[in-house]
Amino acid sequence: MRTTDATSAAAAASSSGTKQARLSIALASLGKDMGQLTMLQHRILTGIRLPPRPRNDHPSSSAFSSSRWTHDHVFHEHQTNIYASTCGASQTLLNELTTAITSVQNELVTGLGELDSSSSSSSSRNGNVRSVSTRRRRQIRRLFGTARLTFDFYTLATFVALVDVHRRVVAVEGGDDGESGVEWNVTPVEGGTVSEAVVSQAVKRSRMVVSTFSTTSNMDRGFKALEEYIAGKSIKVVAEIKDVT
Repeated sequence: MRTTDATSAAAAASSSGTKQARLSIALASLGKDMGQLTMLQHRILTGIRLPPRPRNDHPSSSAFSSSRWTHDHVFHEHQTNIYASTCGASQTLLNELTTAITSVQNELVTGLGELDSSSSSSSSRNGNVRSVSTRRRRQIRRLFGTARLTFDFYTLATFVALVDVHRRVVAVEGGDDGESGVEWNVTPVEGGTVSEAVVSQAVKRSRMVVSTFSTTSNMDRGFKALEEYIAGKSIKVVAEIKDVT
């Protein structure tokens, strides 16, 4: 009976490892990294910009007009706030991602500290630190083993959220003249557009899977949710975005 149980456990571990490797390859192939997130974040921050200051055609008015907050600035701020108020789902997703990432980081630091303390106590004659159990060591190894996959997933979900924020806040602003010519139902990207419905669905799916993946204690359930997430049509479309304009 014990042999059968051990064999089943080994088979399950092998299957889980294979699924994890497949998911890691799938996420890596999407090519989302911190560089792209930083670029997109920069475009959002620079896109929410004040309108140009009035030109100082008269020398005597230069000091006055260069320091005044004009009605253009007030209207611009008001309009930007209206656009930002439509980003509720993406803001919530970003907050949930922040919580999930912080949790993983804390778990990694805690696990590493436990292993270091255990190692130090075992090598010390008068060590008073309680040794880490075999079960706990297995949990820590599994946590470190899935760390890269976890952060790759969270990077993709963050990219989805930022694309939606860019669509709602920056793309509608357009050029320096304030005329965008971009409809609310499309996201301008390199080589074409992505519909609002697709981006909104990608945000919705991201929130659902981040919640499942970050809270479940069953790794196979988390892998299954992530596998379905990557295979989703809306996620595939948004993940293929190379650049937003």
